[in-house]
Amino acid sequence: MRRLTPLVIIGTLIPSLLADTWHSPDGRTIEATGLAWNRSGVILKRDDNQKELEIPFGNIIPDDVKRALQSLPFRTNDDVRVSAKTMVVSSSAQERDTGDYVASVRLYSYDGYNLNGTATISPITESYRKSGRVVEVELKSIRGDGHVGLEFYAVRGSGNDKTIYHSQCSVVEFRQLGSKARFSAPETENLNGWVVIVRSPNTGKIIDIESSMSHLEKFVSGQLPEIAKINLHEAELREEVLKSLKIPTNSAATAKATPEVAGDGVPEGKLQQVRKAAEQGDADSQFLLGFYYTKGEGVPEDKVEAVKWYRRAAEQGGAGGQYALGVCYSEGEGVPEDKVEAVKWYRRAAEQGDADAQYELGFCYSEGVGVQEDKVIGYMWFNLASAQGDADAKESKNTLTDRMTKEQITEAQKLSREWMEKHQK
Repeated sequence: MRRLTPLVIIGTLIPSLLADTWHSPDGRTIEATGLAWNRSGVILKRDDNQKELEIPFGNIIPDDVKRALQSLPFRTNDDVRVSAKTMVVSSSAQERDTGDYVASVRLYSYDGYNLNGTATISPITESYRKSGRVVEVELKSIRGDGHVGLEFYAVRGSGNDKTIYHSQCSVVEFRQLGSKARFSAPETENLNGWVVIVRSPNTGKIIDIESSMSHLEKFVSGQLPEIAKINLHEAELREEVLKSLKIPTNSAATAKATPEVAGDGVPEGKLQQVRKAAEQGDADSQFLLGFYYTKGEGVPEDKVEAVKWYRRAAEQGGAGGQYALGVCYSEGEGVPEDKVEAVKWYRRAAEQGDADAQYELGFCYSEGVGVQEDKVIGYMWFNLASAQGDADAKESKNTLTDRMTKEQITEAQKLSREWMEKHQK
């Protein structure tokens, strides 16, 4: 779960309400106030004395589905708990000029007129260390999938000299059984620690907080607004729902939404075609079938079965299968976690030009995950993914430059050009 979308605009969240009659495909109706919608259906309330009702989209006619999507706010599950841990500690030795100088004189002879010897004046330097962190965040909920606003803050200094020197904000979609994200704090002097804050997209309020040291939580949260408006890109979510229900966006459909759907928007006929092609050895279909098992789309969610199909695709040279298999090993999904094995499969996909794999390989090299740390090679892979339009890779490359010398950057750029020339032939 690395793809993160921009977050936060300060404001107040005021939901709109829609009181009306809702119609089922078989002609039944319900008088209720529309409160919101989510990926599953419309949330209604008959009166103040009754609980909220969630009516699946398939139980109301397409016109009412479209009306709800256009008139009501999106409500996501934000009953989520966060855990976070430092995954990588990076450290480098530095030297700096103190501004003082020392003179050294070697006197060999003096005859009253000439001085025979040497004299040098050298700057005095002192050594110090810079350190950084890579933090892994995991989100879980007992109430299903959802979205949250996720904020990461890195703090340096101590006492009254503490300051937030790095921050990242994202909107993250998480799965019920757990989803992970990574944040990187660039190397700095006197790194103190980090804080992760989770906000509800529904209210904009902080719903959970995790940190490397608890005393930093109050320090960081005290500098933040109590409420932030989370941009969930509702238009995209709306289009996803309409597409999954096979409801045209340019006309008022009146028929029942989706005949013969094998679960979460995968038509039964397509699932059978994909499975048949996968069993006959088509690498793209093997990757797609693995994806269905990963997401539980059209089939029961089964990470082990997903790995089986990813592996078949990967062993045939399919870049999608190789990348997906790398993710499974990296996250320990369907197989025991093995960072070294993850790097192996990322590399095979990256060499074929897969931008996602190039990004992951850049991360592994830049932070020493599953492979010996090599910032030059890490920069090269970030650079190659960035050249394909990967915004995450571009940001990571820019962050990595703060930890590299000019000579290292020049060498990494040279390697990038050589790789591109070789693979464009």
